[in-house]
Amino acid sequence: MSTAYQHRNRLAVLAAVLMAFWLVPAAGRAAEDGAAPAAEFAGLALGIGAGTHDVTFRVGEGVDRRKVDGSDGEAWFFANYNYAIDDNWLIGIDAEASVLGDSSTDPDLPPGVLNGFLFNDAGSVTLRGGYAWTPRFLGYVRLGWAIEDFGEDGTFNGVQFGTGIEWRLLGGVALRAEVAHDFLPARRLGPSRTRVAPRMTTVRAGLLWRF
Repeated sequence: MSTAYQHRNRLAVLAAVLMAFWLVPAAGRAAEDGAAPAAEFAGLALGIGAGTHDVTFRVGEGVDRRKVDGSDGEAWFFANYNYAIDDNWLIGIDAEASVLGDSSTDPDLPPGVLNGFLFNDAGSVTLRGGYAWTPRFLGYVRLGWAIEDFGEDGTFNGVQFGTGIEWRLLGGVALRAEVAHDFLPARRLGPSRTRVAPRMTTVRAGLLWRF
């Protein structure tokens, strides 16, 4: 089974989970223990997790353009702060850093262009909007700045979009799962000045502690 096919399956599963939560009946959204749902997700949180990423490079221009794929795991560290604006809606800010696994690419590419590239690390700072259906379930989207370090091939700055859920397990402890996509502008690399346009999609999950 191809890596791309496996990754599409993971995206489909998470999308189905998110859709199921969006369809929670209104009767199930009543606050537990008299607390407003959003209040349970307000404040500072720190967390750690893991995931898998797929990166696609569109290399070259016109009829010579080709696609190069890589895939590996990552360790995920994150922090966020949410502010409740009413009983259900929250706004906030996220900051994250990832340590990414090694990947290699097609050795037939031009010299100095993505040959045996190394994923060193990545990060983002994004704004977040969320809706708490109950004091235990939160759905959110986030958008902001992303940075990816591709080792010898340099650092790319771009935009990250993510969507996910938080499921409060006990007290301040919650499970977080999300899909994030990084849009990075094209650059010219190597002696040949080959045009490279990267995109990266990550599926990940982790545990957080909200103070």
